[in-house]
Order: sequence, then structure tokens, then C-alpha cells
Amino acid sequence: MARGADRALVAAARHSGGRTAAVLGCTVTAAAAALAEPAILGHTLDQLLRQDPSGPAWTLVCAG
Repeated sequence: MARGADRALVAAARHSGGRTAAVLGCTVTAAAAALAEPAILGHTLDQLLRQDPSGPAWTLVCAG
């Protein structure tokens, strides 16, 4: 019985490996964006409050 179940699991992994990799890639990308967004917004606010000449450029980065 265990061998049949093992074969079924291996077949399912082979069949959906590409989809699993795509979901993993999207998940990692979303997590990276969620972590980067507050950092970029904070940096932009710092630039604007210091009246740094690069502040408007960072504002465009945030808007884009």
C-alpha cells in the first residue's frame, strides 16, 4: 500500500512541479516587495525632510 501512495505522490510532484515553482517565485517576489516598500518610503521621507535635491527623484520612484 505504501508503494502505491509513494508513486502517486511522485507522479503528482512531477505533474505540478512547474506550477509549484511559479507559485514559489510569486510568493518570494511579493514578500520582497512588502519588505522593500516601507524602506523606500522612509528613505524618501528622509530626503524630503532634509530638503535634499534627490528628494523629488525618490518621490517619483515611490510613485512609479
